[in-house]
Amino acid sequence: EVYEAFFGCPVRFSAPYVSVRFPADYLSIPLPTANPALRQILDRQSMALSNALPGNDPFAFQVQQVFLRLLPDARVSLKEVASEMALSVRTLQRRLTAGGQTFQGLLDRTRQELAQSYLRDRSLSLFEITMLLGFAEQSSFNRAFRQWVGTSPGEWREGA
Repeated sequence: EVYEAFFGCPVRFSAPYVSVRFPADYLSIPLPTANPALRQILDRQSMALSNALPGNDPFAFQVQQVFLRLLPDARVSLKEVASEMALSVRTLQRRLTAGGQTFQGLLDRTRQELAQSYLRDRSLSLFEITMLLGFAEQSSFNRAFRQWVGTSPGEWREGA
């Protein structure tokens, strides 16, 4: 009843698929707060995240979503991610291992794809990218990026 009151329509649970129906002319309503620059950044971020995931692992995708929330605050740790997901550290590790992942490997792939995406956006400074990726210092980001791709972020940006 609460859901039907909120949405103003019938709501069914345990259906074989998720469906939302609305009139097609709703698609032509302009968004008053549309931000094309933000949309470009989010589109690139989405593409970077999909590139970072090997295969189709929904659990790894959930972990990545937690990474995205925690990275800008430099709070990405095994303990912090497990807590955010309401799991024990051991359960998080076990589920990642079952999917052929490691915590650090998934974090590094996610950061690398995001870094390359952010570096393509020349409006973001290297310092801003460092902060978005959750590195405490730019030198730490530079070292990690060099390990991932064999060159510094600045050199990579120039060649991109």
